[in-house]
Amino acid sequence: MGGWQRWDWDWDDGYGSHDDPVLRDRIKKEKRDNIEVRELIFIRHGQYANMHSVDDDKMHLTSMGRKQATAIGKRLNYLFGEGSSITCLYNSNLLRARQTADIIMDELRFKPKRVESELLAEGYPCIPDPCPGSFVPWDVEAKVDSDRMERAFQIYCTRPMGGHADAPEKGKKISPSAMAAMMAPKSSVEIHVCHGNLIRFFLLRALQLPPSAWLRLSPHHSSMTWISVNKDGVVTARCFGGTGHLHPNEMTQ
Repeated sequence: MGGWQRWDWDWDDGYGSHDDPVLRDRIKKEKRDNIEVRELIFIRHGQYANMHSVDDDKMHLTSMGRKQATAIGKRLNYLFGEGSSITCLYNSNLLRARQTADIIMDELRFKPKRVESELLAEGYPCIPDPCPGSFVPWDVEAKVDSDRMERAFQIYCTRPMGGHADAPEKGKKISPSAMAAMMAPKSSVEIHVCHGNLIRFFLLRALQLPPSAWLRLSPHHSSMTWISVNKDGVVTARCFGGTGHLHPNEMTQ
């Protein structure tokens, strides 16, 4: 079909070999709980102050940013059983993401496990295409960002390793309903509170679209992007930059 690239079914082959505690823990749980679908929810942090500062301590949420974070926290609480169906909440180590995650956790009735990671920090995934004249030159520091973001994708966005539920022990009696529940495919819901550039990169990378198109997308503060990944390697974008939880006056970029 023209010059379009066909889907690579082995897109994450070998990624599970990363010696990373987050990945090891996740795979262990997926195999134990027969997880066949991962619902990956990416939340951009709320509006923050001093966006051009190089001092992370000064880049804190504004009052609007806190309001936005509260709104997405309430939305997640509503969508996912007051937090009871959320497997884990991951957040970037940068202040604005940590503060957003704090507020979201406050809004969830049931508190999921929380993990902080510098791999989820902001950065430049690659040179954008088209590239604006104002774009900072591609340097060594940016290359480090790119490598880190690719590693983050390989750890946080791979297909689940479940889907192989063990049969009951031979001779052990089990009701049809219990058997159905045991063998039924299950899903995990994982929240990632991070940054706009990273979310854009993850989405394009997961859909096997050119990552260089990242600057063509523009998520609002506190918006939600939702990607589903199943055990066969099928990836579906459910939502990008969703802001239904925000009043129009609360939408900022």
